[in-house]
Amino acid sequence: EEGGIQENLEVAYQNLKAQYTRYLDHVLLNIGGIHRTLGTDGDTRNVYEVVPAAMQLEAVDFFNKQLFTTPLWLKNPVVAGKADDLAKADFVEDMQIRGLNSLMDIARLNTISTNMNRFGDKALPLYDYIAAIHKGIWKGLAGKNVVIDNYTRNLQKTYLGNLLTVIASKTPEASETDASSILRADMVMLQQEIKSAIPNTTD
Repeated sequence: EEGGIQENLEVAYQNLKAQYTRYLDHVLLNIGGIHRTLGTDGDTRNVYEVVPAAMQLEAVDFFNKQLFTTPLWLKNPVVAGKADDLAKADFVEDMQIRGLNSLMDIARLNTISTNMNRFGDKALPLYDYIAAIHKGIWKGLAGKNVVIDNYTRNLQKTYLGNLLTVIASKTPEASETDASSILRADMVMLQQEIKSAIPNTTD
């Protein structure tokens, strides 16, 4: 605007970040989710059904592509330099870490495991769920020239922290579940992947 101080740009940018966050929250509801369909008395259909396994894996894939593959478009310097307070925490990094923590929260892992017991083949196996997240966070270890940027490093530290939290926990909700065993196996596999990747990096 003539005589303006770019307030409209800042408002638009903040709204964009808020909308992006809403998209992530909506997709997250599918992971470990349950569909509830109300029916009248005498209706023989089930009221509760698990979100299909394929849809849950699509949700993980969405996070891998739209969040864990760093959305640098949200940090467009032409816009961010005018509309984003650099003194505040990095929005993209914060969203990545919060998103991964939510995906690997022990309560969510236990819900996925419970759904397997309740709904059988219709549910997403916990092993497949962890494998899908693992693939998204650690895909950079593959190849002949391994380069890990700071966003990916922080995601990898967060992933490892979540593994350790569950594996080292003495609480029954973590130690007495399949999640603990699956994450322990995942850590062993991860150790092998890292050792194999070290010769392919100079950093």
